[in-house]
Amino acid sequence: MHRADAGRAALVDYILGLLEQAGHRVTEPRVQLIQAVAAWERQSFTGEDLYAELRPTGLGRATVFRTLRLLQELGVLSRLHLSDGCQRYVVTPPASGHSPEHMDRLICRRCGRVAYLDECPMEDSLARIAQATGYRVDGHHLDIVGLCAECSAAR
Repeated sequence: MHRADAGRAALVDYILGLLEQAGHRVTEPRVQLIQAVAAWERQSFTGEDLYAELRPTGLGRATVFRTLRLLQELGVLSRLHLSDGCQRYVVTPPASGHSPEHMDRLICRRCGRVAYLDECPMEDSLARIAQATGYRVDGHHLDIVGLCAECSAAR
């Protein structure tokens, strides 16, 4: 098995395990959708992208969007807020230390590739803001949008 395929299979197993732990049934349509989501692991995608990919299998639009919402609630997916106004999703890496409440990401506006920052560049600033305002910060998202190295080089 190719390394990428093994990683994708592990991601599928991880997501299916989360579904079961949360008391949700693992149905064939959910397995199909989760396999498709895992294939987008490092790319952002829209619900429409996923629906278009899965429509030939007979999966309905409502099933796709309901399952996307469920995966977001389970912390498997997070939404990206980009200037194109289209709601995009990205897979949250399992066991990476990234939680749905705190993710700092680099997002390529051309290819949709997402990279997670290992260190929070906002940590000191947030502590100063909290101290100055008395505000208790529960979490934040920092999305840095630009061109990845490959897309920059292609220009």
